[in-house]
Amino acid sequence: MHCPYCNEEMHEGVIHGDRYSTKWVPVEKDRGGIFQWFYKGIILGHMGEDVEPVFYCEKCEKIIIDTKGKRDTRKE
Repeated sequence: MHCPYCNEEMHEGVIHGDRYSTKWVPVEKDRGGIFQWFYKGIILGHMGEDVEPVFYCEKCEKIIIDTKGKRDTRKE
Protein backbone atom coordinates (compact mmCIF):
# COMPACT_ATOMS: atom_id res chain seq x y z
CA MET A 1 0.00 0.00 0.00
CA HIS A 2 1.23 3.48 -0.78
CA CYS A 3 0.93 6.32 1.73
CA PRO A 4 -1.77 8.81 0.70
CA TYR A 5 0.37 11.65 2.13
CA CYS A 6 3.78 11.05 0.51
CA ASN A 7 3.17 8.10 -1.85
CA GLU A 8 5.99 6.01 -0.28
CA GLU A 9 5.46 2.29 0.30
CA MET A 10 3.86 1.57 3.70
CA HIS A 11 4.78 -1.32 6.03
CA GLU A 12 2.02 -3.78 6.94
CA GLY A 13 1.68 -4.69 10.61
CA VAL A 14 -0.61 -5.57 13.51
CA ILE A 15 -1.81 -3.86 16.68
CA HIS A 16 -2.06 -6.44 19.47
CA GLY A 17 -5.03 -6.16 21.83
CA ASP A 18 -4.88 -6.46 25.60
CA ARG A 19 -7.56 -6.71 28.30
CA TYR A 20 -9.83 -4.13 26.69
CA SER A 21 -11.44 -3.51 23.32
CA THR A 22 -9.51 -1.24 20.99
CA LYS A 23 -11.84 1.35 19.54
CA TRP A 24 -11.75 4.66 17.73
CA VAL A 25 -13.65 7.43 19.50
CA PRO A 26 -14.11 11.01 18.24
CA VAL A 27 -11.86 13.36 20.20
CA GLU A 28 -14.81 15.53 21.26
CA LYS A 29 -16.41 12.48 22.95
CA ASP A 30 -13.23 11.25 24.70
CA ARG A 31 -13.42 11.43 28.51
CA GLY A 32 -10.39 9.28 29.36
CA GLY A 33 -9.75 5.56 29.67
CA ILE A 34 -11.80 5.04 32.83
CA PHE A 35 -15.03 5.55 30.87
CA GLN A 36 -14.06 3.51 27.80
CA TRP A 37 -16.87 0.99 28.30
CA PHE A 38 -19.47 3.71 27.77
CA TYR A 39 -18.00 5.20 24.58
CA LYS A 40 -19.68 4.76 21.26
CA GLY A 41 -17.12 4.34 18.51
CA ILE A 42 -15.69 1.96 15.91
CA ILE A 43 -14.57 -1.26 17.56
CA LEU A 44 -11.28 -2.22 15.93
CA GLY A 45 -10.68 -5.33 18.05
CA HIS A 46 -12.27 -7.00 21.06
CA MET A 47 -10.50 -8.08 24.24
CA GLY A 48 -7.34 -9.98 23.35
CA GLU A 49 -8.00 -9.64 19.61
CA ASP A 50 -5.44 -8.23 17.18
CA VAL A 51 -6.20 -5.39 14.77
CA GLU A 52 -4.95 -6.15 11.28
CA PRO A 53 -3.96 -5.17 8.71
CA VAL A 54 -2.46 -1.89 9.88
CA PHE A 55 -0.20 0.10 7.58
CA TYR A 56 2.59 2.41 8.82
CA CYS A 57 4.51 5.05 6.87
CA GLU A 58 7.98 5.63 8.33
CA LYS A 59 8.43 8.89 6.45
CA CYS A 60 5.14 10.52 7.55
CA GLU A 61 4.80 8.55 10.80
CA LYS A 62 1.14 7.84 9.99
CA ILE A 63 -0.90 4.69 10.58
CA ILE A 64 -3.83 3.62 8.41
CA ILE A 65 -6.42 1.07 9.56
CA ASP A 66 -9.21 -0.23 7.32
CA THR A 67 -12.48 -0.11 9.26
CA LYS A 68 -14.55 -1.98 6.66
CA GLY A 69 -16.54 -4.68 8.44
CA LYS A 70 -15.83 -3.26 11.91
CA ARG A 71 -18.76 -2.65 14.30
CA ASP A 72 -19.66 1.05 14.65
CA THR A 73 -21.57 1.47 17.91
CA ARG A 74 -22.28 5.14 17.10
CA LYS A 75 -24.90 3.87 14.63
CA GLU A 76 -26.70 1.59 17.10
